[in-house]
Amino acid sequence: MKSVILFATKLRTLWVFIPPVLLLIPSIIYNDDTDAKLFSMMNANLKLYPLIIILIAVILFMLVYFFRLVRINVEEIRCIGPFSSRSRVELKKERSLVLTLLKHGRIRIEVFGICADNDTYFWLKEEDFTEINLFRAKANGKARTVKKILNFFGVDEDKAVKSLTECGQIEDTKDFTLSSDILDGRRAIRLYFKETI
Repeated sequence: MKSVILFATKLRTLWVFIPPVLLLIPSIIYNDDTDAKLFSMMNANLKLYPLIIILIAVILFMLVYFFRLVRINVEEIRCIGPFSSRSRVELKKERSLVLTLLKHGRIRIEVFGICADNDTYFWLKEEDFTEINLFRAKANGKARTVKKILNFFGVDEDKAVKSLTECGQIEDTKDFTLSSDILDGRRAIRLYFKETI
């Protein structure tokens, strides 16, 4: 099944890899020149191998820890990664996909839907139908990424570009309604699903 995959890790967090890498490189280079016996009782010359192993383990753990993706397809949106929220939500009739352009090349991805299950949300027992936020994640991307997501759901290129520059309803088809607005100084594009795709 086709899908759009977005990298969700903030790029500035990659700076944390610099210290262990800067320690690992000289440890490997100068390993053969080291002849200190760390465990004289065992008469073992381990050189810098323990440090190298620990640094490699730290780097691998950080790679796994910071690995986060957001996968979007016509059926669902899901967070991927061992240490991510792992939340997922189905895209179906009467739900809205909202893409908000944030600062520093980030996009907020949200899905809103009607809550009819008041047993799950006990604080909504007084309300009959309430639109709530079912999914929220942030990913790296700019206007081009938003266009790519809209094109994935069948929005024409011209309409996708128009949604990034104008406000109000942009397109209304039998399957979805595309609208755009400025909320809190940020461009928010809403794709409301009239039918399950």
